[in-house]
Amino acid sequence: MKTLKILSISIVAILVTFTVACNKKNNVQDLSSEISGIYTGTLKSNNQKNVSDAVADISESGDNQIEIHCYGNDIDTTFVQRLFDDGDTIQMCSVGDAFYNEYGHQMTNQSEHHDMMKDSEGMSWAHHMDEEHDENDEHYGFFNLSEGTFSYTFNLMSGGVAYTAIFNGTKK
Repeated sequence: MKTLKILSISIVAILVTFTVACNKKNNVQDLSSEISGIYTGTLKSNNQKNVSDAVADISESGDNQIEIHCYGNDIDTTFVQRLFDDGDTIQMCSVGDAFYNEYGHQMTNQSEHHDMMKDSEGMSWAHHMDEEHDENDEHYGFFNLSEGTFSYTFNLMSGGVAYTAIFNGTKK
């Protein structure tokens, strides 16, 4: 009887420990807190020789997701991106309809592709590229953590002519 009681308590303790460990969501680092802020820099278009001043205001909009408001004399746009760890760089990718419009399919729920322990692998750039993209899919921006910089390439249209404009900024 005493052995059965000890065995029952041990099994309950193991199950509780396993359940708590597997349900921990704090194992995944929130990348947005590392890069949120104001980035001042320049916007250079491939169809213009001049460079204009621009600002990117980066704010958290969810777990590992940011809203980017980029503005200046030649641009004023706001969009949302999902963040992925890539060593000393934080890569980013479109979400929702923007992702679908760019790549032709919906993004899968990445957390469903991992084991019960919810390791941080789901936030890695390599995993994102393997799960969501073809070899030739383009991405347009990244954050360099060691330099405190942000770069993004905008695909724009003016008067029926497509062009790109590249923002490069440094965190204040």
